[in-house]
Amino acid sequence: MRTSLTEIAQIDSYLQGRLGIAAKLLFEAKMLLNPSLSASVKLQKTISEVIFLHGRKQLRKEIVAIDHKLFTAANKSAFRTEIDQIFNQDK
Repeated sequence: MRTSLTEIAQIDSYLQGRLGIAAKLLFEAKMLLNPSLSASVKLQKTISEVIFLHGRKQLRKEIVAIDHKLFTAANKSAFRTEIDQIFNQDK
């Protein structure tokens, strides 16, 4: 199954909700008539979700690394104290 770049772009627009009502209905009708297109949409949706989750995982790693640098480094004790004071004002 070889998917053209145009088809990939159309699928992406459909999945991202960028199609107007008429274009969306037409695309959905094409999917009903073309099982190969429907399969491509499902595959591209899965790929997009995996990429999103991977990006989220990478971002989480970066945040943990920054947190570790800011809150465990000896030269950042003043920063830690200041942050603690900000978040413990209500207690």
